[in-house]
Amino acid sequence: MDDSILNLLNPQQRVVVTEGDGACLVLAGAGSGKTKTIVHRVSYLLSQGVEPGDILLLTFTNKAAREMMERCTALLGHASQGIWGGTFHHIANRILRQEAGRVGFTPRFTIMDEDDKKKLLKKSIKSFGEPPERAMKPEVIGSLLSYAANTLTPIEEVVHMRFSRVDQLPQWFRDFDTFFRARKKELNAMDFDDLLVYWLELVSGESERARAWRERFRYVLVDEYQDINRLQDAIVERLASHHKNLLVVGDDAQSIYGFRGADVDHIRSFPKRFPTARMFPLTINYRSTPEILGVANAALKEHQQAFQKELRAERPHGVRARLLEPLTLEEEAQAVIDEVRRNQRNGISLNDQAVLFRASASSVTMELELQREGIPYILRGGMRFFQQAHIKDMVAAAKVMRYWHDELAWGRLTELLKGVGPAAATRIWMVMKEVSPDDLEEALAHNPGVATLLKPILRHLKDNGTDLATRLNEWLNGWYRTYLEENYDDAQERTDDCIAFCSFVSKYTDTEQLFADIALSERFEKDATEGNDTPRLVCSTIHQAKGLEWSSVILIGLVDGALPHYRSLNSLLELEEERRLLYVAVTRAKDQLILSSAREGIGGQYALPSRFIEDIKHVIDRPQGVDDDGLPVIDIGGKPLGILDKVMLLRKIKH
Repeated sequence: MDDSILNLLNPQQRVVVTEGDGACLVLAGAGSGKTKTIVHRVSYLLSQGVEPGDILLLTFTNKAAREMMERCTALLGHASQGIWGGTFHHIANRILRQEAGRVGFTPRFTIMDEDDKKKLLKKSIKSFGEPPERAMKPEVIGSLLSYAANTLTPIEEVVHMRFSRVDQLPQWFRDFDTFFRARKKELNAMDFDDLLVYWLELVSGESERARAWRERFRYVLVDEYQDINRLQDAIVERLASHHKNLLVVGDDAQSIYGFRGADVDHIRSFPKRFPTARMFPLTINYRSTPEILGVANAALKEHQQAFQKELRAERPHGVRARLLEPLTLEEEAQAVIDEVRRNQRNGISLNDQAVLFRASASSVTMELELQREGIPYILRGGMRFFQQAHIKDMVAAAKVMRYWHDELAWGRLTELLKGVGPAAATRIWMVMKEVSPDDLEEALAHNPGVATLLKPILRHLKDNGTDLATRLNEWLNGWYRTYLEENYDDAQERTDDCIAFCSFVSKYTDTEQLFADIALSERFEKDATEGNDTPRLVCSTIHQAKGLEWSSVILIGLVDGALPHYRSLNSLLELEEERRLLYVAVTRAKDQLILSSAREGIGGQYALPSRFIEDIKHVIDRPQGVDDDGLPVIDIGGKPLGILDKVMLLRKIKH
C-alpha cells in the first residue's frame, strides 16, 4: 500500500490497518471513521498479496454493504473484484446456492419475503391446527419462531418469556416449528431466518465440506459487531476458527437493539472468548464539537462499560448543549418549533435538523403542533402517529362513542373481530344504523347472530356517563389490549401509543375540535406527499436515527418513564441500554444539541426529569431560576414549595 494512502489515516486508524492480524476487537466510537478504517484494512491486505476471494467482509444493512463495497472500489479499482462482501443474508444466499443439497434443498430454492412467509404460515397453521389457549395471528407466531432462531433459544423458552399462564402452548410451538420447517423443505423455500440457520448448519460439524468452508476465508471482518445476535455470532466464530484472523468493529456503547435479539455481551466477552485478542480504540471523533462530545462522555460515566473510552473532538469549540424544561407537552412542542425556526433564520436547513425521541408515543403532541404551524416534516422509520393502524382503531372507537351512527367507524371496529369480514360487517351495520344505544338490547335480542359477534366490544362503546378519554381507556384496557397482544408482536409499544392517544384526547373539552385536529393530521399527510423536494424537518426515534447525523439535534421526552423507558426501570441491563440510547441520540449532533424535559409525561401525569440528567448537568446549560426538579423556584412567605404543591400552583396559573 502506498504510504501516501496510509498518511490519510490518524495514528489509531493506521495501527488497525497495518496490525490487524489474528483476533482483533476495534472499539470504534461514534463518528470515529470506522468505515474508512475497514476499507483501508482491506486495501492493505490486498497490497500484502492476499487474494480478494480470501477476504470476507460482513455488514448488517444493504445500505452499509453498498457503501462499504463502493468505497472499496473507489480506493482499489478493479483490485477489489472478488472480495466476498455484503450482508449476512446476502453471503448466506451466495453460499447456499452452492451447497443447498447438503441442507435438504435444491440450488434453485426460493427466498420468501415477509408476505410470502405470512401466507405460508397461515396455510400451515390451518393444516396443523390452531394454537391452544390463545388466538394468534400468523405474524405473531412467525415473530416468536424468528426470535428463537436468531437467539438460538429453544422455542419453549421464548413462549414462556412472552406469555404468562401457558400450558400446552410451548409444546404446540415446538411441534409446529418442526412441521413448518418440513413444509418449507417440501416447497424448496427458505425465509430470511433459514438462510442463516442453514448457513450455520453448513459450516458446523466435521464433514469435509464444513471444514472446507471454515478454511475458505483467510480474513473475516465484521462491521457493527455490537448489533450481532447469537446466530450470527456462531456463524462468525466458525468461519474464523481455522485461520483465526477475525477483526470485528463495533462500540458497546451503541448496542441498542436488544429487542431484536442483539446481545451486547458478544462484544464485551470477545477478549475472554479469544484470549489472544488485541484491542484497538478509535476515539477521535470527526463529527461533533467538543461541547457535544462532553455530553456524550458524561452520559457514559456511570455506564457499566466493559471498555472505558472517551471520545476526543477533532473539531474546534462550538456552543454548549442546552436543556429546556417546559411545563407541558404543548409548551415543549412550541419551544422546539421556536428553536427550529431560529435555526432556519441562521441558515440551517430543515433537512439538517432532527427531533429525536425514545418511542413514537412521545411524538403525538409534537406532530400536531408541527402540522398546525405548517412546518413540513418527515417521520423516519414508521408512519405518522395518527396514520398508524392502532391509532386509527382508537379514533374509530372514539367516533362511535361520540357519534353512534358513524358507518365508517363501525366498519373499522367490526372488521377487527374474529370471523367478521366485509359481508358480516355490512350485516352488523344494517342492524346498528337503525338503533340507538338506549334500545340496543332489544334490537340485539331480535338479532342473536349480530349480538354474538358484537359482544366483545359493546361494553365500553356505550355511554356510561364518563368522559371520552376515560371511556377510551376502559376500551383499551378491556378487549382492545387483548386484541393487540394476539395480533401484533409489538403489542406493548402499540399499547403505549394508545395510552398517549387517550392522554391527548383528555385535553379536549370540545370533541368537534378533537376530530378536526385529527382530520388536520390526515390532510397534512396528503399535502406532505406533494413536492418531495421541499426541505423537511426530520422526526425520528433514536433507534432509527442510529448511523445518521444532523447539524442540529433536539431530543424530547427526556423524563423518567420515557427515557429511560418505564419498562426498563426494574432491570439494570435494560436501564443500561436506555443510557446507551441517550448516548446514540447525543452523538447524532454535529453543531448544536438541545435536550427537552417537560414536566408532563406521555400519559398526562407529572413526570420526573430523566435520572440521566444528573450525570450530564455539569456540561449543559439549564434555564435560570429552575430548581433540580426542573421547576421554577417559588417561595411563599419565605418557605420554598415542594414539587407537588409547585406543580399544582403552576397549573392553576397556566389555566
